Amino acid sequence: SIVNAIVTMSNSLSVKNIFEGVESQSELEAIIAMNGDIIQGYLFSKPLSETDLLKWIGCEQADNVKYIDSYQKNSKTPQ
Repeated sequence: SIVNAIVTMSNSLSVKNIFEGVESQSELEAIIAMNGDIIQGYLFSKPLSETDLLKWIGCEQADNVKYIDSYQKNSKTPQ
């Protein structure tokens, strides 16, 4: 597929790839199978108000970006 080709190319160039709009576990599993790097979407959090965002940031790691490696090791998501 085109997506798989893009991920393969970015990985071969040591460029991180970002998947936006991840909404289901099956999408996440497909991204992991393609060796995707960074993921974002409703699977992790809905859009948040500023107040809720600050609360959410408080429960996340470092720069608040979920890398697939850290998601697999620590699948906590904010409530």
